[in-house]
Amino acid sequence: MYDKEKKIQEIINFVNDHRESMASQIVGRRMLGDGTLTSNERLEELKNALFNASEDEIDSLYYIVK
Repeated sequence: MYDKEKKIQEIINFVNDHRESMASQIVGRRMLGDGTLTSNERLEELKNALFNASEDEIDSLYYIVK
């Protein structure tokens, strides 16, 4: 099983590669309040939010992008 850091990295990689996808927008809405992830600053905000999120939240977001 993946640990939290690996899941976070995979979520970030997916969002970075597919910023306009529905899955990325869902991740953005759940973690940042909106789905706009077009700038690198927003991606950095997402990364910080993910590291502060619970294990359950990370698991649910990981399921969405995988």
